[in-house]
Amino acid sequence: MYIEFQLLNDNPNYPVNYVSGVIYVHLMTWAKKYKIKYRTKAFKYTIRATFDSDEHYTLFAMTWNPDQFKCLKYQLIEPMKTRQH
Repeated sequence: MYIEFQLLNDNPNYPVNYVSGVIYVHLMTWAKKYKIKYRTKAFKYTIRATFDSDEHYTLFAMTWNPDQFKCLKYQLIEPMKTRQH
C-alpha cells in the first residue's frame, strides 16, 4: 500500500519542482507532528509515500488536510495482490 501525489497540475505557474517541494515540506511536517517514519519515492510524475504500519495510513487519511493546496490531494493505492494457482 502507498500514498500517491500527482506532480503534474493544470496551473502553469506551479512547475513540477515547486509542487514536489510543497508536497515534501507538508509531508515532513505531518510526519514530525505525529512522530511517523515514512519513505518517499518519485516515480513518473508522482511522489509515493509508504509507512511501516497499516494504522499509519488510517491516521494519514484522517488527519491530512489537502485544502491548503490542490497539489496535496492524494490517492491511497493498494497494488493488486498476485494470484497463486
